[in-house]
Amino acid sequence: MADHSGIFISINNLPLWKAYLNALDYFKFDGWFIYVSIELKYENLIEEGKRIIKKDEEKIEVEYFYHTPEGSLHTIILMNGQKFNTKI
Repeated sequence: MADHSGIFISINNLPLWKAYLNALDYFKFDGWFIYVSIELKYENLIEEGKRIIKKDEEKIEVEYFYHTPEGSLHTIILMNGQKFNTKI
């Protein structure tokens, strides 16, 4: 039976990142963690737009469209049951 006594440490004031690094070291694993967002730099090739098809006080019908190098996509959304005072 393996001796795992070295892995049990006091975690009362141990930050999670330090516990993670300790576990990686103990089990001889490579690890990776990041606490900032990963921002990918790319050219935006998507054209987006929307148009109101029909609007009254009780419902609104809006078409959203997206044009990409791979083709176009569109969807029509009908929202009803509430008052619409905002502009789309």
